Amino acid sequence: MSFDVNQMPGSSEKKVDESEAKAAGLKRFKYWFAGVVLVCLSVIVGAAIFYYLLNDLGYKI
Repeated sequence: MSFDVNQMPGSSEKKVDESEAKAAGLKRFKYWFAGVVLVCLSVIVGAAIFYYLLNDLGYKI
């Protein structure tokens, strides 16, 4: 009993070119990098606010 791979259900998806795959990977990397930068900035800003609030309350760090 033999079967043709091209007739299997779900095998009709189109082939992805290398350039499209690279573009998708680059896009994903950009979003990942932007997320990391946003997290770092929010941590720095949060730490600065925390530091100034503690200084206003009289605590010395």
